[in-house]
Formats: sequence, C-alpha cells, structure tokens
Amino acid sequence: MPITVHGQKWGLPRAGVMAVVAKGSVFKQCTCFDDSGRRLGSRCPKLKRPNGSWNPNHGAWSFQLELPRTFDGRRRVLRRVVTDWPGRYETVVGELSRARELIGLAAGDEILADEIAAVLMGCRRKPLPDRQRLIRQVRSGVPNGPFITTGEYLTWWVEHRQIDEHTRIGYAAHVRNHLIPHLGHIPLQRLHATHIEAMFARMSKHNSGILAARASSDPAVRESVRNVRLTMPATMTRVRATLRKALNDAVAKYRLIEFNPALHLEMPAYDRPQVRVWTPKAIAQWKASGFRPSPVMVWTPEQAGVFLDHAQAHDPDLYALFLLVILAGPRRGEAVGLRADQVDFTERTVTFSHQLTTYGYRPVYKKVKTRSGDRVVFIDRRTAADLYEYWQLRQGWEAVAGEAWPATVDLRSPVPGGFTLVGVDLFFRQPDGQAWHPNTVTDRFEHAAAAAGLPPIRFHDGRHAAATYLKAVGGDLLDMKKKLGHASITVTADTYPAALDQIDRELAERTAGLVPRKHRIIGSTTLAKPDGKAVNSQTASRYTGNGVPDLGSNAPFPVNSTRAATSRRNQHSTAKAEGTQRKDTAPPTDLPAPTPRHGSQPLGGDWPPPERRPNRYPHDLR
Repeated sequence: MPITVHGQKWGLPRAGVMAVVAKGSVFKQCTCFDDSGRRLGSRCPKLKRPNGSWNPNHGAWSFQLELPRTFDGRRRVLRRVVTDWPGRYETVVGELSRARELIGLAAGDEILADEIAAVLMGCRRKPLPDRQRLIRQVRSGVPNGPFITTGEYLTWWVEHRQIDEHTRIGYAAHVRNHLIPHLGHIPLQRLHATHIEAMFARMSKHNSGILAARASSDPAVRESVRNVRLTMPATMTRVRATLRKALNDAVAKYRLIEFNPALHLEMPAYDRPQVRVWTPKAIAQWKASGFRPSPVMVWTPEQAGVFLDHAQAHDPDLYALFLLVILAGPRRGEAVGLRADQVDFTERTVTFSHQLTTYGYRPVYKKVKTRSGDRVVFIDRRTAADLYEYWQLRQGWEAVAGEAWPATVDLRSPVPGGFTLVGVDLFFRQPDGQAWHPNTVTDRFEHAAAAAGLPPIRFHDGRHAAATYLKAVGGDLLDMKKKLGHASITVTADTYPAALDQIDRELAERTAGLVPRKHRIIGSTTLAKPDGKAVNSQTASRYTGNGVPDLGSNAPFPVNSTRAATSRRNQHSTAKAEGTQRKDTAPPTDLPAPTPRHGSQPLGGDWPPPERRPNRYPHDLR
C-alpha cells in the first residue's frame, strides 16, 4: 500500500533501507586540474608530501555519508567539505560522527528518518543542527522546518489551521498581498523585528507616494494612481495581528523559532473610527468638497425617516429588512439570514442565531460568530405591523408562484472538512422565492439612499444608527450591548453610539444650570457680561436679562429671565444693606425648566426618563 507523506502518496521503500546506518567515508581532495582539463580531486600528487604524509597546505578534508533513500527510491548522499583553515582530519571525523548520530535518532521510524535526511541534505553548506534543535524542528510537523522561508511557512500555516473559512480567507489575503511580497524570501529562522518594521515603513512610504500623486498638478500622474488603494492603519494592524498569530504558533506549537519578533513593534497610530451624525453643516461640507467627517456616519432620526418612507414607496421588497436594521440593529448577515420561525408577531420579538454571510462572493449560512450574538430583540408595534405586511406580501408571491415556490432555500453551510447543503425557510425572500444575496441587499440600500437625496452611509451604519437612537431615548450601555449582540461591553463603549445634537444641547444646559454664578443680573438698563463688567447701551441688546449672550434664533431654548432677574436684584440689595457679601451656595430653584423651541415636543421630560428603574440591574454600571 502507498504511504502518504506531507499530502503526497509514495510507494513502499525498498526493503532494508533502515536496517543499518551507513558508516560513511572521509577523504581529502583539491580543485586542481590535469592537462586535459579534468579535476584531479583526490588524485592530486600535491595532497601528500614526498615522505607520504598529508600536506596541510593543499586540499581540504571532506566526508561522504549515504542517507536513507527517498520514498520513491532515489539515493541521497550527504557530502560536506570542511572549510575551516587549516582543515583537520579530526574535525571531519567529528562532523561525520555527528551526522550519523542525527540520522540514528529515527530509530527505525522511516517517516522520521525521511524528515531527518531532508534536513541534513539542506545542510550541505550550512552548519549541522544540534541534536535538541533537530528533534524539536522535525517533530514540529512542518515540512523542511529548519530551512523553511517565511513565505513558505505562512502559506503552510494558513492551509493547515482549523478555523472558520471566512477567517482563513482574511488570513490568506494578508499573507498573499502584504506578508509574502515583503517577508516571503527571508528564512524563518532569520526573521527579526527590523524586517517587520521595515515592511510597515515601506507601506507608509507607499501611501505617501500615492497621496502625493493624487495631489499632483499633472493629470497623467493623478491618473496613474486612480485605482490604487492605500494601506490604511486598520489594515496594517490586522496584518500585524495575522503575522503575530502565525509566529506565536511557530514558537509555542511547532518550536521552529525561539522568539516571536512581531510581539513588540512600533506601529502607526490607529484609533477606532468614531460614529458621527450627518448634521446640516457636515452635509454642506460634503456637498461642497466630498469630505466625510468620519468613515462611520449615521443619519439623524429625520433623515432615517425620509429614507424609510422612500424605501417603502419605491423598494417594498426590501423595505421591511431596511426598517429592521435601522431600528433593531442586526448585522447584514443576521438580517438576510433570518428564518421565518424566528419572527414572533404576537410577542413582537425577533431571534438572531444564524447569518447568511459571504466567503468571497459565495453565500454561506452559518451560526453567529459569538455566543452573545445569539439573542432575542424586542421590536415596537409599528415595526411588527410592517413586518407582518411584508409577510402578507410574501404569501402573495407564494400564491402566484404556486408549486414553483420553494418551501426552503438550499444554502451552503460549513462543516468540518468542507460544506454541506441545508434547507432554510428564510423570512426575507426575493419575489421568486430565492434568497437575497447579501451584496445585492447592500447595493439596493445605497441606491435607495442616493435616490432619496440623503448623504451616504454604509449598510452596516444602519446598525450604528439603531444604537444612536437607543441612546437618545435613554438606553444605557448594557441595553445597547444586549441589542447589538456584542461579546464585550468595551466594544460598545469604545465605538457606540453617536450623540444627537438636541440631546447634547439639553444636557449642556442642564449641566450649566448646576453651577451658581454672581452678579450676572445688575439692572434693567445696565446689563453685565459673564465676567461681571458693565455693558454699554450699544452692546446691551446682545445680552439677555440674566447676563447670557442673546443667540437669537440660534439659541437652543427660549430664555425667560424676568422672574430670575427680580429675585436676584432683591437678594443683591438685601446683602448690600446688611454690609455683607452674599454667597450663593446653590443654583436658583425658581428658574423655569428649558423647553424645546419652535413648538417641538420635549425630549422626554426628566432625565433620565422616569420609567427607567434605578435598580434595573444588580450591579448598575451607570
């Protein structure tokens, strides 16, 4: 029967291959040539003195050792020349004995002997490895481990890892596009931190060249980098993470190297992008120059309403999916992969346990990545009603299609060693009953946003919008973590959510109201600046009765200062008559609570809203 070595099948070796370790031979030779141009080798007369002793000043000592044959029967002969000057016979004998000892470590194991022989054949011009290092590297299971290059190891490492296929694709892209071009030729044993730092320095220099070309006044130069992508700091961070993991395995699992050179590197600064809201000022700047304040942008509630109204009227096939993403916050794969039995119209809940994601472009149905991602999300009555309307629309498609309508959709699902087909009754279907491709959903979302005249956001930013709106109504980090399915509340705190302007303005007004101030009200004709100095009649019109600058229509809330001014004048007069300096120990309690201007509805009354119970969680993080 054939034997499989490193994934390749070979026939049985010849009988008696490992019966005896060859003794080898030691000889002296030189590089002299005879009159016909042939090398003399060991036949050169200058190798010995006239008295028959060896000439130490001519030729070099060498040894030859017959190694075990390959599994396809080919011979392997190890020949080594002692290059140390002066070459000594004892040195060559010691090298030969060491090589015989190393091949004897196999102890009858033909596969291990083949591994050791391959290592020794790679040492023709390199020092022989020491005994412990050879054992460690041969037992690592990595082909040609002691002499493998960084590129060969990374390629082998990606192929043999037991990981999710989507993760493997990402690792392979980092290895193929970044690591092999810069580090692939370097032997793994000689890879140092300086090599890795130089790689990232070249990436940064390449980015600078692209940016300079884009800013050039020469149209031909700008055209040369038109479709050339920058290597962003986020990509560099992920590439370093891939390399660090691969080298960690080389140290701890395969024992190929002693230290991971990627552990302590100085990388370009990278901060997780913050969520920003498309304010009117940001929209005007974007229309003028195309500048986006952040890679992660969300719409205001009014803009989201415009988008949903447009989608409901012009894209009813996907309107319910868009609505669910913006209000419930699932990921794209979780929304597209939602099953029909996971939507409960009675309890108004949606369960997310699987996702329809892509491996490259190929759709794959699988479980959510983390345990916390398997969650139940409550929805409001209006969203439940819209989902039910979509369900009725889907039943109409099914009635029209008749027997052609598939009861389930066959999707590829990963299993150990490959994929299998599973039948899934998806909630969101195309009119012909087939599954939506996730990329198609993204394209339709972006098209609907552009058609509605809204500034651009990514499909995933709809999830950010759900977190932003949850905060606006009083949700805390634990509420957002549960709704979004984060594995750690740190991710929620670092990334989410953006703050709506009206919420921040109200909080700023309430915060300032807690700080007592003196001499802000002087009289009806002479007003005071915030620093206490008098204001003349020309500038008095710019200040309100309580010393606050009059912002006109830009003021976030109308200010009613008559009652406050009268109260403060009375207190000031009383303190002056008694000859003492009045000290304010608390903010005035008779000021009216600010109310939203332009007749809009209040943001929820007291902050936080009264319906939130203070003991909602055993250990309240707020």
